[in-house]
Amino acid sequence: MICYRGWNVDFHYDDKEIFYASISEEGPYLIRFGSSPFPTFGKDIEIVKEYLQEKHGIRGFRYYDPDSDEVSYVNF
Repeated sequence: MICYRGWNVDFHYDDKEIFYASISEEGPYLIRFGSSPFPTFGKDIEIVKEYLQEKHGIRGFRYYDPDSDEVSYVNF
């Protein structure tokens, strides 16, 4: 079993969607999304990334890709 310690983050986007992510305790400058953020944020993904970089010091962005044979989390 794999267990990550850290902080869970809920994004309430466009007043209709909640999108989940976590910031790992081992690497506090890395955020992992539970699925691809592109369908939810669309063209605003760069604004979201910029906000997380400036306000919270996030430097790494990953999302879980269940279809990937090589790695579980993909950088974006």
